[in-house]
Amino acid sequence: STKLREKVKPMQIDQTNAELAVLGSMLLNEDAIDVAAATLGGSGAIFSVQGNRYIYEALLSLRTAHSAADMVTLTQKLIADGTLEAAGGIVFIAGLTDAVPTSANVEHYAQIMIALDTQRKLIHAARRFLSVTEQHPCNDVDLDTFKASVFSAFDGAVSTDAVHVCAAMQEVI
Repeated sequence: STKLREKVKPMQIDQTNAELAVLGSMLLNEDAIDVAAATLGGSGAIFSVQGNRYIYEALLSLRTAHSAADMVTLTQKLIADGTLEAAGGIVFIAGLTDAVPTSANVEHYAQIMIALDTQRKLIHAARRFLSVTEQHPCNDVDLDTFKASVFSAFDGAVSTDAVHVCAAMQEVI
């Protein structure tokens, strides 16, 4: 009904929620650890929250060591690494499985993380470029740094061309 649609809005998933969904999935099902690792890689660098990065890397470490990967072993691993409190503590870890209804969608959650991470990197690169061009209008600006930032968001190659900003803008206009 129309009234129900007005009350129920689609869930907006942000980077932190996607991270929690991935971690919760990994705790619900050890096979989800393999799916997350295949999608996100073996480093927790994509995680925007340091504590989530610790949890992800600890779960990967447990899986690599062929150890059980559950709340108990994860907590013990984080204690051994000295990162339990930085990861949010026992209560936070216990709540991770509540962040996700099923582990079946872990790849989808990981893809959301990748898309949001790429978006964040592109916005950061554009802001840096805008700042440089505002400080030095119509000067020769080496676009290397900007291109590297943009292409690194997509793991692409980088060209080393330098361009006069005003001349480039005239070409566009």
